[in-house]
Order: sequence, then C-alpha cells, then structure tokens
Amino acid sequence: MKKFYKLFCFLLLSISVFATDSFIINSIKVHGLVNVSKGAFYANFNLRSGDVVAEKDLRSSILKLYKSKFFKNVEISKLEQGVLQVKVIERPMISFVGYSGQKTLKKDMIDEVLSKYKLQAGQPYSPKIVKDAKETLLHFSHDQGVYDVVIDVVIERLTNNRVRVLLNINEGEKAKVKHVNFYGNSYLKDSQLSSAMSLTPHWWSFFSDNNSYSTLRLQKDLEAIKDKYLDFGYINAVVSKKSVEFKDDEVTLNINIKEGSQFKLYKISVLKVKYKDQVEKITSSLKSGDFFSKKILLKVVQDVADLFKSKGYAYVKVDPQVSVNN
Repeated sequence: MKKFYKLFCFLLLSISVFATDSFIINSIKVHGLVNVSKGAFYANFNLRSGDVVAEKDLRSSILKLYKSKFFKNVEISKLEQGVLQVKVIERPMISFVGYSGQKTLKKDMIDEVLSKYKLQAGQPYSPKIVKDAKETLLHFSHDQGVYDVVIDVVIERLTNNRVRVLLNINEGEKAKVKHVNFYGNSYLKDSQLSSAMSLTPHWWSFFSDNNSYSTLRLQKDLEAIKDKYLDFGYINAVVSKKSVEFKDDEVTLNINIKEGSQFKLYKISVLKVKYKDQVEKITSSLKSGDFFSKKILLKVVQDVADLFKSKGYAYVKVDPQVSVNN
C-alpha cells in the first residue's frame, strides 16, 4: 500500500501528508523531469539513498523543491522495499527573452531588470516574474518622464514545455512641464525660484527635451531651490513636492516652501593649522553679521583647498563645521 506525501502551492502554502514512521531510503525514483537535469534536481533535493527519514524530512524536501522555482507540483510516495518515488510537474522553461521598441529605456537598464527577476533563458517561467519585471520597467519609464508607455508581453508556447517571452515596448511621448506653482514662499519670488530649476517651461522648450519631466530631475530641482535659500541664510528652509498633475503630455508641478528663519554669521574661527595667516585672509570674506551663504562658504572651502594643494598637499580635505544657534 502506498503512503503519499503531497504539498500544493496556491496563494497560501498548504501541506497534506499521511503520518508515517521513520524508514531507510534504499533508492529514489524521479519522474517528470523534462528540462530540469537530474543534477539540478538533486541540488535542490536533500534526501539520498541510505538516509533515515521521517515525515518532517519529507516535508522539508518538498519545500526545498518548491523554493527552487523549477516545479509547480511535487508528490512524494513511499513504495515497497524502501523505494522513495518523487513525481514532479515542471514549470515551463524559458528558452528566449527578447524586447523591442524602447527609446528612453536603455538596453543595460532593461537587461538589469530582467536579470534581477531571473526573466532569462534557462530559468523557470512564471506569470509573477513577468508581472514584477514589467512593473519595474514601467516605474523606470516614469522616472525618465515617459508616462504614456505601454508594455505588451507575448508568451509563445513551444514544445517540450518551453516558452519564448517577448516584450513589445511603446513609450509614447515624454511628458513636459507646462506650469510650476510655488506655495509658501515670501522672501524669494517665483521667478527667483524658477531660475534655479531645470524644469522651467519656456515656449522653445516644447521643441526640445529641456523640460521633459522625470522624478529624478524634479528631485534635483527641489535640492537646487533649497540651495538657493541657503545662499540667503535660510538654513532651515524646507522644499518639497506638493503634487504633480498630468494632463495628456503636459505636467503641472506644485511645490511647497517653508522658509523658516534667516540666519546671520556670528563667529568665524580658524583652528590651529599650517599657513594660518593665509587661511584667515581667505576666510575674511565670511564676515560676522552677514547673512549665511552656502555659495560663499563653498568658495572659501575651495580657495583654502587650492592653497594647500599649491603647497604640495594633493589630497587635502577641508571640512567646515557649521553650528546653528536657534
């Protein structure tokens, strides 16, 4: 009489087994291998002839086979005379993956995504890895400012339980920034903030990619606006995205500003250092009572570094320490 050990993988993993005493495996018979080699099977199966096994060992072995992603169904049964029979149903094996139609998406980027999700020839196929890879490619497209992208996935069934996966990419047009609205600014005018941005709409920009929207470009522009405030002493200014609105291929950016308080320089100190007189001469452009300016501070840092490089210190590092008294 056969005793069966089964594990089925649905949305939730469930195990159905019949209890059994421990027994010695005299031999193992494997049925159902088509594309998966015996070597690959045994690399993911932790039982061998001569092993003394119990129910927990069989359970563990079944789980390991499922985790390999090669199989969609595994059934283990104990036959007479210590023979362990393993029946498997393989997932389809990917024989080829191709893509076409990409413009903004670079080949290296697509290949990296396919590799991450193991959507490659020689790997087991499942709808989930295709779905995950597609969603990631769509996310990357949006980051590059292409929001009208469509990725059609074609799965071709081949003989011997193999499939071809084809990705047809239609990127559409890039979304371009039409309007930028600022909320909360009072010290700096809208025009001053816009001048710090790369995503500023101009009539000629619709004939080029200069203001094509992407999340990366917006993030850099928010940092540039923050730097603009730092040049006027607003050390605690907070610049953030309020919302991004899309209409057809046009984008409206809404940006929140919390300016905070304006800070002045109180004390400038030069620590014990070589060429102190020359360093103090350079730092004299930082005057007590002036508003703090990141731009001026960075110029001083660069000039001090250039001084030491001229003295033979090629790898000098100048690290200004700024403390804020609220």
